[in-house]
Amino acid sequence: MSTIGSFVFRDDGDGCLTAKWLDNSADTFYPEACKLIGNTTREHKFEGRYISTWIEQSVIVVESILTISRTNPGIYILEWVTTDSHHFHGKAMTFGDLLIGSYWD
Repeated sequence: MSTIGSFVFRDDGDGCLTAKWLDNSADTFYPEACKLIGNTTREHKFEGRYISTWIEQSVIVVESILTISRTNPGIYILEWVTTDSHHFHGKAMTFGDLLIGSYWD
């Protein structure tokens, strides 16, 4: 298991997350947007189940279900499952109001 890239999420406070992500082989950032669909009574910021959409290679749109769960104060586990059943896993930490981490498949 090797790291594919990194990401940073911002909680917009209305059930939406906005993000930028970077693949280790890319030379540019890409956007990601998420809307909360589960765990609407979140006990902890960022935690929940989201519909997530991101752009790859400047033209490809990918949709997934993103699940974010807190394991310890300030530490989160993320799992993206795309519509074609591809899984990505990530681990992140909070830094101020941001969730910053890395991901792999």
